[in-house]
Amino acid sequence: MRGLPEFLFKTFTNIVSVTTRCNLPLQLIFFCVLFSNAAFAYTLYGRVSDDSGKPLPFANVYVLGTTKGTTTNQEGRYQLALAEGTYTIVFHYIGFTKKSIAVDIAHADIELNVSLTPEDILLSEVVVSASEDPAYAVIRKAIEKRSSHYAQVQSYQCMAYAKGLQRIVSAPDKIFGQPVNFDGSLDSNNAGILYLSESISELTFKKPDRVSETVISSKVSGDSQGFSWNRAGDFYRFDFYKNLIQPEFLTDRGFISPIADNALLHYRYKLTGVFEDNGRLINKIQVIPKRTNDPVFTGSIYIVEDEWSIHSLDLLLTRDNQMKFLDSLRIRQVNTLVQDSIWMTLSLTLEFSFKILGIHGSGNYALVYRDCEVNVPVSKKDFSNEVLRVDEEANTKDSAYWAANRPVPLTQEEAEDYAKKDSLEQLRNSREFRRKLDKEANQFNAWDLLLGYNYRNSYRKVDVTFAPYLAGVQYNTVEGFNLSLSATIRKELDKKRMLILEPAARYGFSNRHVNGKLRIRYEYKPEKLAYVEAEGGRYVFQFNRNTPISEPINSFYTLLIGRNYMKIFEEGFITFRHRYELVNGLVLRTSLWFAFRWPLENTSSLTVRKAADTEFTANVPEFKQHEAFILAVTLQYRPGQRYLSRPYQKVILGSKYPRISLTYKKSIPGILSSDLNFDFLELELADRVSLGIAGNTTYSVKAGTFINSNTLYLMDYKHFYGNKTWFGIHYREGFQLLDYYASDSTARYFKVSTTRPFVEVHFEHNFDGFLFNKIPGIRKLKLQAVAGIHFLYSADYRDYFEVNAGIENILRILRVDFIFGFSSVHENKWGVRFGIDLQGFNPGQ
Repeated sequence: MRGLPEFLFKTFTNIVSVTTRCNLPLQLIFFCVLFSNAAFAYTLYGRVSDDSGKPLPFANVYVLGTTKGTTTNQEGRYQLALAEGTYTIVFHYIGFTKKSIAVDIAHADIELNVSLTPEDILLSEVVVSASEDPAYAVIRKAIEKRSSHYAQVQSYQCMAYAKGLQRIVSAPDKIFGQPVNFDGSLDSNNAGILYLSESISELTFKKPDRVSETVISSKVSGDSQGFSWNRAGDFYRFDFYKNLIQPEFLTDRGFISPIADNALLHYRYKLTGVFEDNGRLINKIQVIPKRTNDPVFTGSIYIVEDEWSIHSLDLLLTRDNQMKFLDSLRIRQVNTLVQDSIWMTLSLTLEFSFKILGIHGSGNYALVYRDCEVNVPVSKKDFSNEVLRVDEEANTKDSAYWAANRPVPLTQEEAEDYAKKDSLEQLRNSREFRRKLDKEANQFNAWDLLLGYNYRNSYRKVDVTFAPYLAGVQYNTVEGFNLSLSATIRKELDKKRMLILEPAARYGFSNRHVNGKLRIRYEYKPEKLAYVEAEGGRYVFQFNRNTPISEPINSFYTLLIGRNYMKIFEEGFITFRHRYELVNGLVLRTSLWFAFRWPLENTSSLTVRKAADTEFTANVPEFKQHEAFILAVTLQYRPGQRYLSRPYQKVILGSKYPRISLTYKKSIPGILSSDLNFDFLELELADRVSLGIAGNTTYSVKAGTFINSNTLYLMDYKHFYGNKTWFGIHYREGFQLLDYYASDSTARYFKVSTTRPFVEVHFEHNFDGFLFNKIPGIRKLKLQAVAGIHFLYSADYRDYFEVNAGIENILRILRVDFIFGFSSVHENKWGVRFGIDLQGFNPGQ
């Protein structure tokens, strides 16, 4: 029988084997129980097409008055498991007349093919006002009722099926000289399905944003040990009764709903049809952006007459609407009436396309809810900060399970992809196959000199990355020209453990000195973000270990401008570090290091600039060679930190609360000849806050002091991110006009760095496209305005302020800022900074 799951046959076999030792009446009881349960396994299946026979993908098929249903696949095929009984089955596709058919399920599967016709438009019966399209009256009613409709469903529980597919349409053979092979997943033309996965989860949701999801089954094509990344619980963000639709992976600002409170400022509307659905009039309204570069939708929204609720929608976003990563995204949502005047989302489908580095791709994501119960009583105990948990056994379900529980049938392409990749999985994981792929990927070419070289042995799970060779050639006045070589070696020990080695070597051609170091990290408990590492060697470091000036910029300024801003010293050291998450959101970092420190002097004065104002300053103030033994402890806490739990992995999602960090650093005198004696304490508060379509704000506030500063040297001071160059760096935590260490280039004492109490505040707002997308012509450039204010209080900079205003996203990556600095104890400053802003900000980590 087509509809009888294979697991029932296995159950039948097991029962018979057990009951052979029982009497006949007991066997008859088992047979009766078995076949009474089999009644739940019948399947209604078929194909949904238009009146010309063309398949209708993602059409909705459901039982009238319930949330039990499914969608068709891209071939228009559907399947729906039903118990014996009589049902009214509804077939619905946006833009077509809904069809309801009575079906009697009894003793067999049923094939039912359905043809839908375009909606019966009654627009001719609507009197169109000369002054305003009748769509506006409908939309105003929908806006007026928006908040009440949003409040109708406060919670729900359901089963959710999700299927995600990503396809490569075309791709070049090489990118930056590296072969493009996608691990052999595609055909010889670099086209085909790259990723296909399915999941079934138990989902509980409570407004506004409480989610509890457990993935009970997961399937990934070609990876029997893998787990799907589908998250059904994340799609509450596509609630068009909210003013802003804010899918985190698409936008920082959010997209304005067609029935938002301020929608009339952003959209024009046109009534394109009125039709009847089960005794209700449905208004089909075309949604038209007033400005194409606003974060808005294009398409159609269907509003129920008199109730003014959303019946369904078919909306489109493009890159012009300030969408990140994707070129287009089509959203189709169908709601169904579950209670009197309460409509619940039955299915949501996303179809997308993208283009990056010559790679053209597309895909779709189908989400189907079933067995939904709305406004179920839930409490805080039903939720935790664990938003999603994937069962360790989720990927062990066999093909019989999926055949019985998959509500959306596979297309022929998807079935072939599963069959092909699953059968080839053992071959693809073999040493010979991996060696062939690695050989292609490991070929060395000229681009590797600039971008770095990567070598991998995927069979042994070893990856080696060499830093760019050309970038390793730098210049400073201490070492002259110097060559740095470094590599990162990663070895996956098992699914929970990783070993990382980072060797580095450096040679100065002027001071003729060799330095080297090695870092070893062992990551051992990913669910606790845990690692332990040791590092040691003899190397050169900037006095501010946060490296306020990069070596390439310093080389440029030293050779061409005649300024040697970078100041370095030499250290022989051994360090031990450990990180562990004590409870969710509370991370403990500890480090212990012992070091010998030596001062360095200038040995080279080479510069192209031969001008009167060319002056190289001494490398360091006077400090004696000494030893240091220092303990540092940092507690970082993020209240309400949300996360995903996957087997062998914890993924941090962030929190609506700021991150709090407390750092204590202490030198221990008298141990291993250490003569340092200081205690340092610092508290930090930081966060990134979304302000909807107005952009997003990042801020950080730091305060600290040296409780004890009896004996310490410059490298132990509290330093700030300064900048004396034209190139802007550390935008969100630095001062673009402040010196690195001293108040001026001739100061003998380093007045900016301090051993006294300090307060440091950084506030920056990115308007995203909020300002520039309103200016014709300019908005096509997709520029982003930024503005910020930065404040520093310390012994010498008692009230130093910097105010900046700038433009980001110039040619996607460039940024320019105009900065003004002022203080009551120092003369005012101003300047312009140019840079590349790729650092981002992730307060959840």
